[in-house]
Amino acid sequence: PVVTDLGELPVRPAGPPVRLADAVVVTSRWAADQVTARYGRQDLTVAPPGTERATPAAGTRADGGPPSLLWLGRLTATKDPLSFLAALARLSDLPWRARLVGPDRVDEALAHRVRTAVAAAGLGGRVEVTGPRSGAALEEIWADTDLLVHTARTETYAMVVAEALARGIPAVVPSGTGAVEAQLGVGGRFAPGDVAALTAVLEGWLSDPQVRHRWRHDAVRRSGDTPTWQDTAAAVATALAG
Repeated sequence: PVVTDLGELPVRPAGPPVRLADAVVVTSRWAADQVTARYGRQDLTVAPPGTERATPAAGTRADGGPPSLLWLGRLTATKDPLSFLAALARLSDLPWRARLVGPDRVDEALAHRVRTAVAAAGLGGRVEVTGPRSGAALEEIWADTDLLVHTARTETYAMVVAEALARGIPAVVPSGTGAVEAQLGVGGRFAPGDVAALTAVLEGWLSDPQVRHRWRHDAVRRSGDTPTWQDTAAAVATALAG
C-alpha cells in the first residue's frame, strides 16, 4: 500500500503511486475525500495516527496562574504561527501566557519573523518561542497547558490535536481541515488564516470561565476516545491483508 499524508506535500508527486497502488492508506476521512477528488480512488483505508493514554494535564488551575496556551509544530508558513501571534496581540488586555514549541530551523527566515513579531507586539514577557522540545521537557509543557491552538492552513489530521485531547486539553483548530477529526468535537474552530475569527474564539474562551470549564470537562471526558496505535496498526494490517 501507499501511506499518504497530504498535509504539506505538493499534489503532483503523489499522483502516480496513488493511482497505481493496490491499496492506499490515509490518515483521516478528510484525506480520503481529497484523494478521491484528486485521483479518483475510492477504495481507501483510513488509519488515524494513534496516541498513548495519558494523565489529564493539570494546567494552570492549581496554581491560579493565567491561562496557558500552547502552539506546537514546525515554524513554517503552512503551520502559520504568525496568525496565532497576530491574534494574541489583539488580546493583550486579557490574562494569558503562551508558548510556541517546535523546530525553528526549517524556515529560519520565518522563525526570525516570529521572534520579531513577538517583540514588536510587546509580548516578550508573555510569549516564549522555545524551539524543539521532546521527552520529559515536552511533557512538562503539556502538563502546564490549558488550551492547544493549531493554526495550520492545511492539515491532514493533526496529531498534536489528538495528543492534546488524550491529555484532557481542548484545542482550537482550523475548520475545513483534517484537524477537525482529531478534535472530536471538543474546543473551537476558525477559518484558516482568519485572524479576526481566531481572535474571537480565543477571546470567548479567555473571558468566560464557564467556557473554559466546559471545554476542559469535555476534553477529559473524551480523552479516552482518541485512536490508539493498536487501532492504527489494525487498520493498516487490514489494508495489507486485503
